[in-house]
Amino acid sequence: MTSLPRILRCGSRESVRRGLLLGAALVAAAAGGTRSAWAAEIPEEGQVRVLVASGRRFTAEIDRRTDAATLWLRWGQETGVILRPIDWDRVVQVEIAGEKFSRDVVRQAVILVRRELPQAVSSPPPPPAPEARPTILPTPIAKAGKAVAAPRRVRTLEVEASLAKWGPNVDVDGLVVEVYPLDEQGAIVPVQGTVEAELIGQGRGPVTAGGLATLGHWVECIWPEDFGYRGARCRLPFQAVQPEFDPRWAAKGMVHVRLNVPGEGVFEATAATTRIRTFSEIRDNCQEAAGQRFLPNERTSAH
Repeated sequence: MTSLPRILRCGSRESVRRGLLLGAALVAAAAGGTRSAWAAEIPEEGQVRVLVASGRRFTAEIDRRTDAATLWLRWGQETGVILRPIDWDRVVQVEIAGEKFSRDVVRQAVILVRRELPQAVSSPPPPPAPEARPTILPTPIAKAGKAVAAPRRVRTLEVEASLAKWGPNVDVDGLVVEVYPLDEQGAIVPVQGTVEAELIGQGRGPVTAGGLATLGHWVECIWPEDFGYRGARCRLPFQAVQPEFDPRWAAKGMVHVRLNVPGEGVFEATAATTRIRTFSEIRDNCQEAAGQRFLPNERTSAH
């Protein structure tokens, strides 16, 4: 990451310009999309990429409410603006025009811009009270002489589930579920809601043979900014049962998902054939013969 001295080194017009550019990016959306003359290097629509301590990444504009205490992210929509406050101590890095800056660099650049360019951050609208989740600020949706389409509503739900690995070991860590709320035209509708997922396994041991049991249960919140072209992604780590190490359960199961969208209803879907243990004929044979699925020199989450 770039350090503050490198950006704001005294005596260099270019370094000062880049320091102000960094700060200007943070307030680029301050005047309803008006951008600074320095903003040629800022990504389209003034967007930056923010990595937070939880591992989540947000691509958004930086709202002019941003100050030394709080980073405010902003997403514009047809019928409103979504704001998310993030404490600076949760920010890991901010990427602007492909260059990564540390939290402290960006925070100090904000302070610099507020001092050097007070007109860029003057007279902001009254900030809403900070909350843990985004605030949707209504804006007029009707324009003179123009008809505005009604907001799209969710009509049905589709889901896909697959094994996923996000740790350093050779075994998988859990499931990734892609959630697709669809309107009547089959297009994805970004929503705010609650996802409840259950992993159903089928027994194959002497006691559990043929029977179905719940092997995991998760509840996750999703937000409009979580949606991409593949819907919203929920990461579900295995819980008490880790199928890679427990041969009592068949290699395939089902993932049942409920999506609760406030004001619209509860929608359900099931990924009926979901692999919960990786396919490997060699590993399957070893597990059957010796009860050991992994090689002695392979590091797994069980060790």
